[in-house]
Amino acid sequence: MTDTSRQLAAILAGCAVCALAAGLADAQPKQPEFVHKWSGKRDNRELLKLAPPAKYTVSAETFDRLWKEWNLGDQGDKKPDIDFTKHLVIVVVTNGPNTIKPGLKLDEKQNLTINAATTLVADDGKTFGFFVGVISREGIEAVNGLPLPKATEKK
Repeated sequence: MTDTSRQLAAILAGCAVCALAAGLADAQPKQPEFVHKWSGKRDNRELLKLAPPAKYTVSAETFDRLWKEWNLGDQGDKKPDIDFTKHLVIVVVTNGPNTIKPGLKLDEKQNLTINAATTLVADDGKTFGFFVGVISREGIEAVNGLPLPKATEKK
């Protein structure tokens, strides 16, 4: 094999690797992005009982309660009109005067895993931190391994 043939073979092999890598990158599911989000801390631990245990809700009624009781519009935000047939609301909480951020991962089976990272300030026994965010339901069939339920409207 001549030097030119070896160089050409190396270039073609490199192109094949790049094309394969690009194909794999395209195969990865698009990760959800927040279209609305609110976070903060509240001084009444009783309000924690309003947080959905599944870390999300598809219920307009639940979101309305969170908006009102957690005072999500305290920074002057107007409550968005959420179409729960197209969106879902992520809700993660932590004890103490800590801040919390969600970690979302959508896999190739259209399962959304919801985790959270929090600061580690000592729990004061009275406050809690929260994050509430709205994402699209598009491409999500399950959340944390359970089928995503249909949206529920207000009663």
